[in-house]
Amino acid sequence: MNNKAKINSITDTFGMKSEVAAKDMNVTLPTFWKKNSESAKAHQFTKQNHDDLVTYIKSAADKLEKLL
Repeated sequence: MNNKAKINSITDTFGMKSEVAAKDMNVTLPTFWKKNSESAKAHQFTKQNHDDLVTYIKSAADKLEKLL
């Protein structure tokens, strides 16, 4: 599975809007849209984008766990 498919799977699973995912990956919203576009070949999601998103989700899960 490529980075784009992984990222889209994560955002779909957690119901994340583009704005939230972009912020969590430390990219601007227009950059997120370009990377998610089929026609923009120069912009692609990287492993770092994926790792940033996973790190954010793990951090958020830890915060939620502490509230229980």
